[in-house]
Amino acid sequence: MDEIKKIICMYDYSDEGFAHLFAKLDLLHDLASEGRLVEATPLRAVEVIGWLEDIIFTAEETVREIDARTPAFHAFAKAELRDVDQARAA
Repeated sequence: MDEIKKIICMYDYSDEGFAHLFAKLDLLHDLASEGRLVEATPLRAVEVIGWLEDIIFTAEETVREIDARTPAFHAFAKAELRDVDQARAA
């Protein structure tokens, strides 16, 4: 069972998995911005908003946890930001 969970996680949290998640949210956004939310979901708008708020909260908490618990993240992020700043200045 643990192996199955590992396989699911490796797909769901890969570039492909995140791209799929983003595409689903982007489509929801497109339909909502066109006033066509009923084409996307049988849920009431208030329920969709509740789910989205929970997703946003969880995503923000996950970013904070990654930032706090991944020492290499700090060095990589700072180096990457420095490179971006240097490229913009050039």
